[in-house]
Amino acid sequence: MAKMSNNLSFKEAAAVPLSALTIIQALDVLGARQDSKLFISGGTGGLGQIAIPYAK
Repeated sequence: MAKMSNNLSFKEAAAVPLSALTIIQALDVLGARQDSKLFISGGTGGLGQIAIPYAK
């Protein structure tokens, strides 16, 4: 469980864990490892906003 941010609707808040799981699975499939280079296309979108800090 986590506290829902006041600026998110219930639908938006429900999407956050799914987006995080998607990037975790994608990095696993890609075989991304520490100190490797990674290009995240569309980094300003919903998935990218989670993918960039997670990959960093």
